[in-house]
Amino acid sequence: MKNSKTALKFFALFIIAYALFLSIWLLIKDPYNRAVTELSFALSTWKYDLHVKESSMHGREMTFSVSNTTPMMGLKGIMKPFIIDISFDIESVTFNIPMTLSLLTALIITFGGSFREKMRLVAIGMGALFALHVITLIVISISLFAGTKGSSPMVHFYLNRFWMPLDLLETLGMILNAYAARFEPFLIAILVWWQLQTYEIAEKKEEQLPHF
Repeated sequence: MKNSKTALKFFALFIIAYALFLSIWLLIKDPYNRAVTELSFALSTWKYDLHVKESSMHGREMTFSVSNTTPMMGLKGIMKPFIIDISFDIESVTFNIPMTLSLLTALIITFGGSFREKMRLVAIGMGALFALHVITLIVISISLFAGTKGSSPMVHFYLNRFWMPLDLLETLGMILNAYAARFEPFLIAILVWWQLQTYEIAEKKEEQLPHF
């Protein structure tokens, strides 16, 4: 009976939280998507000596115009920059944020633990969520850089200075893009639930200890 009430409470909290977070997400998703994508892109371009000249957002898709940071000498002795345009669907990475936050909220309210411990888990969950988005976007952006090596001899020469395992990067980027966002809510929920169960067991043991 107790387990049924707990499950019902959790489900009700999840539905309420999901409706709330979905409404908020629709308002903030564009600024968040742009910020996290530009951060990830800046980190990956710095690694490969590239520079983002311009970025623009069109619906779900973000486009970056990327140029070389180190000058390159053309055949006629003239410094010649190159520009490559890279686009990808941002929401394929971040679309599950409302579900993740709803599961996190329902778990925190339903199960035991002190307020301080619960806030700590909220911070861990949010940090893990942000880190997963940044890592996924960095891998995807690097795989896109690697894929442009064949676009021109100049780009190939410039990027060939760095070790870029194209097949591995493209496969890893595809896996993260296809599965990381889908499993993200459950991975974070399992982590938080396990910690909450640990707190509950510790509290029960403390209650059973004799008090003098």
